[in-house]
Amino acid sequence: MSVGDGALLGGLSYLGIGRETTLGAFNTTLAGLDFISSSLKTQKDSKILEQIERSRTLSKRLHLSKQIGGDLSWYFRPMETADCFLIQNAFGGALAVSTTVTGETVGGGGKDHVFGIGNFDLTYSSLCINSRKGGSTGGKAWQYHGVRVDQFTLNSAIDEPLMCSVTLVCKDSTQVSSNIETQLTTTSNPIL
Repeated sequence: MSVGDGALLGGLSYLGIGRETTLGAFNTTLAGLDFISSSLKTQKDSKILEQIERSRTLSKRLHLSKQIGGDLSWYFRPMETADCFLIQNAFGGALAVSTTVTGETVGGGGKDHVFGIGNFDLTYSSLCINSRKGGSTGGKAWQYHGVRVDQFTLNSAIDEPLMCSVTLVCKDSTQVSSNIETQLTTTSNPIL
């Protein structure tokens, strides 16, 4: 095996986001996110107990914990469903109240949104993600359940688009063989 043999082409990867009504209950993930970088990973910690007699022997392996999470970054597009899912989850899951703004006379389309900060008991308590790293033939697809936004960051500069990045924590993950590439929906809206 030579250096770079197992490399996966990032341009063929995808990431779909959906909302869960119950924490950890995977749902459909049809909102595509046009991401710049994705570092979602599953790390399993374990400890090896050794026995020392005449020689050192492996006695037992204890599984300690499983840490699932990572970072995503992308250019913000307010019309994208996936962007809205991530913002709503960062603010507490879903809108508590959405009403027409009083005094709106121009088009009657102004909305006043009220978020229940930190209130995950509303309709959508968490997110689910289906992500594939690499192409359809050699890529690896993963499903992440019970995803919550831990940190949400917005960055911008003059003459630069608005860049978003999130740190996610997940309840569980599973490697899957299903390919949802053709089902993802994303539009080509201008970036902010």
